[in-house]
Amino acid sequence: MRELPCDLDFRNCPVSEWEIGPARLRAEAVTHRGPTLGFRIEEADATLCYLPDHEPELLGSIENLGDEWISGYALAHTADLLIHDCQYTDVEYPEHFGWGHSAVSAAVRFADRCKAARTLLFHHEPAHTDAEIDLALADALEQWTDAGHGVDGLQMAAEGEELTVSRTAPESRALA
Repeated sequence: MRELPCDLDFRNCPVSEWEIGPARLRAEAVTHRGPTLGFRIEEADATLCYLPDHEPELLGSIENLGDEWISGYALAHTADLLIHDCQYTDVEYPEHFGWGHSAVSAAVRFADRCKAARTLLFHHEPAHTDAEIDLALADALEQWTDAGHGVDGLQMAAEGEELTVSRTAPESRALA
């Protein structure tokens, strides 16, 4: 950062909420190497959470942390659609610990812990091939279904894909 030809000014970003039309937006700082915000957008019939650069297990395994210690938890809790960073495979992650991005298993555990109805994994490692992303998805789906969820509740992002975000009934949230 010191080598960048600019004057940097880092500031704390308090939780912020505002409305745009019928939508309510919330922004919070999330765990990443540099200042990064996660977002929650709520409208009458849907909730979307967007966590672009996020390393939720920087303090330890999500399974061993209280909700208040999990970065991004308040934003993602019970989201109808969680769009979450999934940059590294579990094999790659130890070499990138502290870089601000998630491993496949951490992203799956985070989505499960937050009770997200559907999760879209994105922000893949740019060097990964489509075949490597397909293998990461297979690994993620195995972990997701082992946690008791259906395969429709988790997918990898694909360029040009369009999704509909809608409220998921509470009884189907656990199955999604």
